[in-house]
Amino acid sequence: MLQLLEKVIELENWTEGKGLIVRGAKNTFSSGSDLNAVKSLGTPEDGMAVCMFMQNTLTRFMSRMCSEVVCIQRR
Repeated sequence: MLQLLEKVIELENWTEGKGLIVRGAKNTFSSGSDLNAVKSLGTPEDGMAVCMFMQNTLTRFMSRMCSEVVCIQRR
């Protein structure tokens, strides 16, 4: 999540780009949260904090005026 936020901040300062390709690390892709990470949250408040963090990050990402392509590789 922090790496995504770092890239969103970088993208917010990007003036030359026309598009963005999003790839998962090591040929993986996640359309949601890591279930093991969710289990480790201690309280509903922790869950809400994570939810709000990601909502803010993704809202910032989606507000950029560029095309994005998601690259999903199958083995």
